[in-house]
Amino acid sequence: MGASDMTFLQDTCPWCHRAGWGGSASLFMGILVIALVAALVIVIVRGARRRQELHIHDEAEGALRELYERGEIDDETYQRRLRELRNR
Repeated sequence: MGASDMTFLQDTCPWCHRAGWGGSASLFMGILVIALVAALVIVIVRGARRRQELHIHDEAEGALRELYERGEIDDETYQRRLRELRNR
């Protein structure tokens, strides 16, 4: 990168070397971008975990429903176990 390239970047960068901020504004913007990316990753990971938990929960309720439909558990047991599953 030559001197003219650096001048171009400084002229087009709205927060670089303006109003006496110098490198402080660039550092702040860099940290802000990193924080936003980290927050986005956290939201995505939590969403994926939640979907996985819901899938596992649905499978458990399905297995419980099958036991009830086959007559292997009575209504009271089915309702109690279903409440326990939903309260987790």
